[in-house]
Amino acid sequence: MYTPRFLTETKEPIWNDCVWRSTVMALDKWSIGRLFDKDATPQSLIRLSERLRDEVDPTNSGGASLDDASLAVSRMWLGLEVHDYDEPASRLRDENDFKAVLWDGSGLVILGDELDFPRYLRRWTTNDDFKHSVYIQGLRTIKKAHAHGAYQCKAGVEHTFIMDPLGRGGYKGEWFPVEEIMRFVWRLSDDSFYAAVYPEGEVSKKIPPYFAEGEQDVIVADGLGATSSKLLRLPAGAKVFQFPGGPAIRTLPSSDTFAYFGFPKGERDWAVIGIRYDGQDVLAYARRAAGTITDSPAPPRPDLEALIVELEKKVGIAKGWGATIKDLGTELLAL
Repeated sequence: MYTPRFLTETKEPIWNDCVWRSTVMALDKWSIGRLFDKDATPQSLIRLSERLRDEVDPTNSGGASLDDASLAVSRMWLGLEVHDYDEPASRLRDENDFKAVLWDGSGLVILGDELDFPRYLRRWTTNDDFKHSVYIQGLRTIKKAHAHGAYQCKAGVEHTFIMDPLGRGGYKGEWFPVEEIMRFVWRLSDDSFYAAVYPEGEVSKKIPPYFAEGEQDVIVADGLGATSSKLLRLPAGAKVFQFPGGPAIRTLPSSDTFAYFGFPKGERDWAVIGIRYDGQDVLAYARRAAGTITDSPAPPRPDLEALIVELEKKVGIAKGWGATIKDLGTELLAL
């Protein structure tokens, strides 16, 4: 049985991305890793989960529902449809249905009230009064009683593997009694479980996310060592971020043209561009420059010293939030 890479939500000041982390773990399971690059790191998958979130909540104003996750997945991977609890044929109507999909190897994203977890599963926080989402998979019967942390596992009890986005410090998931997990899950009006089901391996080939083709991510970064420039026309819908993984601060309403400075060393599918943000010309980089590069004369080069002063302010704020900022200037000068 394939186990997805674990993603935590605890590396940010506000822990409200449990649905998005759980959903990306489920997508990993759904495709046996095929939706993501083989060398994708947990941090890159966390950024991907944040891009998913931005599809329906660009302001990151609060927690999400499974409906939000289903919508975001369908927008980012065109043609993929999550097995939605909202479809009568897909609902897990009772405990037998719930256990059956786990036994078959599916991954589930479930949502409920943290207070409905047993105390041991609430060990990650001191405030337990909030809605929470976790990822679970698998079903097995424990043959021999043993201690699991502060919890005593009894022989003959069915367990499922839970990956809680609140986990940290080397945590990768744990087996826990499925009956306890089912008491946590919200129920719909017909008493069926509020759960999104992702059968293992159902997505059998790599499908690139939509933003890699039509919605280029543009991220303001520090480093101003541009040595040449052309013009790059980005498609409508391109999203501008202040730093990697941060909230979108601008979406292009139409195709725009920017100064284009080439590729950072070692990253051939990232174009470095000039972009005007908040009244300032700043250097940025755009994921997968599928836009048209023109031969039109480049705009005058900006005052680099003035831009460095302005960017130091922005970068200082971003680093204070724990963002990773790439020094593209050093890479460009090394070309």
